[in-house]
Amino acid sequence: MVAFICRKPAMYLVESGWKADKSTDCLDRLEDILAYCKVIYPEENITNVVESSYLVTIPNWPLDKSDRQHTHRVRPYRCLPGGFQSDALLVPQHCAFDHRHDQAVCEGFSHWNVVADEACKKRGTHLESFGLLLNCKLGQFSGVEYVCCPNETETSYQPPQSDDKPDDWQNSSEEEDEDYDDDDDDDSADNFYWSIL
Repeated sequence: MVAFICRKPAMYLVESGWKADKSTDCLDRLEDILAYCKVIYPEENITNVVESSYLVTIPNWPLDKSDRQHTHRVRPYRCLPGGFQSDALLVPQHCAFDHRHDQAVCEGFSHWNVVADEACKKRGTHLESFGLLLNCKLGQFSGVEYVCCPNETETSYQPPQSDDKPDDWQNSSEEEDEDYDDDDDDDSADNFYWSIL
């Protein structure tokens, strides 16, 4: 996984957690993100990238080229090695799994996010999680699988965007003027690394 916020070093996930790359800040073209993934993970056969379907909290993100660090919550990109594999989706009790697939449609993350969200709303439920199916071009896919849950349950889902660019890269969970609290333990990075780069 790789993550970007403009005017801050890029971050990439390794087995030990998130690392900063002070030689790169924000990338917004999928071609550039794919090339970056290939440089960061040279031992992998990276063939595609996809925006993560969930937000990730990244601790120790440097503010700039200095040593000051903050925690930021962003939607990273997954660097996909070899053939594409969709995310494994958990289906909580009282929730339903479904999918939409159309070989004639080749669209990006935001399109399929909206398709899944609207399908759940038609059922009177909310979108809990989703994963993309069958890549057809760089950053584009021909289907989506998703989990819809009753509206009375809490959701971890983030609403869809209007385009295929990441959420506002300059927003963060903390103001830049605050100092990072080193007492926060966050081992969530380990869980993400093993699911996919």
